[in-house]
Amino acid sequence: MLIALDENIREAQASFGTIGVARTFQGRPLDLSAIRDADIICVRSVTKVNEEFLKAAPKVKFIATATSGSEHLDKEALKAHNIPWAAARGSNATSVTEWVMAVLLLHACRNKQTLSGKSIGIIGVGEVGSRVAKYSEALGLKPVLCDPPRAERDKDFTSATYEEALSCDIVTLHTDLTTEGPHKTYHLIDAEKLSRIKEGAVLIQASRGAVIDSAPLKARLMKVRDLDFYADVWEGEPCPDKDILCCAQIATPHIAGYSWDGKLRGTEMIYSAVCDFLGKEKTWRAPYEQGGKIEVDLSGLTGEKALYKAVSALYDPERDDSEMCLTLDMGDKKRAERFDELRKKYPKRLEFSHGVVKNAGDSEKNILKAWGFEVKND
Repeated sequence: MLIALDENIREAQASFGTIGVARTFQGRPLDLSAIRDADIICVRSVTKVNEEFLKAAPKVKFIATATSGSEHLDKEALKAHNIPWAAARGSNATSVTEWVMAVLLLHACRNKQTLSGKSIGIIGVGEVGSRVAKYSEALGLKPVLCDPPRAERDKDFTSATYEEALSCDIVTLHTDLTTEGPHKTYHLIDAEKLSRIKEGAVLIQASRGAVIDSAPLKARLMKVRDLDFYADVWEGEPCPDKDILCCAQIATPHIAGYSWDGKLRGTEMIYSAVCDFLGKEKTWRAPYEQGGKIEVDLSGLTGEKALYKAVSALYDPERDDSEMCLTLDMGDKKRAERFDELRKKYPKRLEFSHGVVKNAGDSEKNILKAWGFEVKND
C-alpha cells in the first residue's frame, strides 16, 4: 500500500507510515511521476486534482486533502473515475480566526482605537465565520452575519443582507470559492459591492483570493485610499498583484490557517478518513501536547494593548508581513517562488490555547479566556 503525501502535511510519515508505505512529494510544481504508483494520495490546496492528475495516477483508490477547502478537487472528475475523497473541513478554523483577531487588534493599536461597540460584517458563516462571530462578541464587537446560502439550507439561521454586512465598520470574508450556481462566490465582492463599503472601514480577506475582484479593489486602494485592507489570500496566487500588496496594511502569504495545531488537526482528520476507507485501526495520535506553553505578563497594560501583547506572543502578523514586503522588489517568477517558500518553510506557530497570561485585568481575562488562553490567578 503506497500512500503519496504532500511534503507539507504535518507528521506525514509518522501518521500514514502506520498503515502503509508513506512517500512525500512536492505539491507545487507537481512532478506527476511522484503519484504514478500511489494507492492513496493526500494533497494540499496548491495541487489541482483534475483529469490530468487522475490519469497520471491509474492505481489511486482514494484522495484526501489536508485542507478545509476542497475547490482544488475536481469533484466531477473524481466521480467519473469512481474515486471517493475526503477533506479536513474546519481543521484550520481556529487558526484563521486567531489571525483575524490578531490583525484587528494590531489595527486598533496602530490607530489608537477601541474595538468594543464597532460593527463587524461577517460574510460567510461556516466553520471560520461562526468562530469569528464568537470571538468578536467576546471583544465587544457587534457581529452582522451574512450567509444567504446557509439561510436557504438552515431554517434556524437568518442572514443579513450584503448591504447590511458591507455597511459595517469592519467587513471580513470567510466564504468558500465557488464558480457556479445562484450563490457563486467568484468575484462576489465586485466593484458594486466594494462601493458599499464605507470610507474608513476595515476590509479583511481570509477566505479565497478570487472572492474579491482585484481590479476594482486595486483602483480603490491606489486612487481613493479610504480603506484599510488586511489580507492573507490573493487572486493570482502564488504571484499576487504587487500594487495591492503595497497598499495592504498587513499582507501575509496564505498562512492564516497554518498554525501548528491546525496542521496537526488536518493530518488527524485525513488519517482518520483513510483508515476508515481501508478498514484499518487508528493507532497514531496527534502530539498536540508537544506544543508546550508560552507565558505572557500583562502588568501595566489594559484594553487593546494588553490583548495584542498576549495575542502577538502566540502570533505576530507583522513578522509575516515583513517577509512579504521583501518580495516587492522581486520579479514575478521570483516573487511567486518566494510566496511558496514562505508557506513551505513556515515556522511553528501555536494557537491561543498554548498561551498562559498573568497580571491581566478582569475585562482582559474574560476575553482571553473566551479565546482559549489559560489565565493565571494573580
